[in-house]
Amino acid sequence: MFIDEINALIGQQPTKDISYKIQFDNKVYVHNEHQVYPSASTIKVPISIINLQQHFHNYEDISLTVGEKVGGCGVLHTLQSVKRLTLWDTIVLSIIISDNTASNMLIDNIGIERINEGFMALGLHDTTLARNYYDTTGINEGKRNSTSAADMFTSMQYVIQENDVLPEDIRKDFFEVMKKQQINDRIGGFFNIDEDHKDEFIASKTGSVTALEHEFGMIQQNGKQLIFSVFSDNWPSNQEGKHFLNELGQIFKKYMN
Repeated sequence: MFIDEINALIGQQPTKDISYKIQFDNKVYVHNEHQVYPSASTIKVPISIINLQQHFHNYEDISLTVGEKVGGCGVLHTLQSVKRLTLWDTIVLSIIISDNTASNMLIDNIGIERINEGFMALGLHDTTLARNYYDTTGINEGKRNSTSAADMFTSMQYVIQENDVLPEDIRKDFFEVMKKQQINDRIGGFFNIDEDHKDEFIASKTGSVTALEHEFGMIQQNGKQLIFSVFSDNWPSNQEGKHFLNELGQIFKKYMN
């Protein structure tokens, strides 16, 4: 059985800090879905949603200044001549290559307090934004961005289903951006998605820091849909966490074939 294989795989892992919320074949499966973890890059999705919600009338025209450039994922910290970006292009960079500088621009555009208010309005009660990415002072003060598998599953609903948060044309455009997300070697590693086949796709967002591996999103293939949010922490190595997500993806693919 689908969920039995998933739970058996989890039982074989060297960490007990694994949570999930998965919807497949008209059923929803959960395990410690409200356990709170460091969010890593996963909350870049609801941060983007809140920016689009606040600026839906001019998201293609509003221009943001490229602020302090920070390391990690992304390209902006290597592009010396780029001084400004549209809000939309900033969102695209924060999602498809998880650009940390772009993500900080989105945070600064709304403000941490208003973003947290936005999380609550979206029903993301396990999610907190405490600092910008690569804010060493905040890190040293113990400030932690956090969320849960359940909350990122909820975030995905705002991307894949018509709702009263985002205008429908903007929601569809953002959904397309998530389909272009380039860090797709975890759960998506076993799926051979035909990019020319519009009925097949993986739309997801990963999160990875030392000893932690998260991914949430949606897979569509062979006329079947699977929505997933899988969070994990305290791996002996990140490679083991990535391997777990690979094996989980293999189970997903087996039941979607």
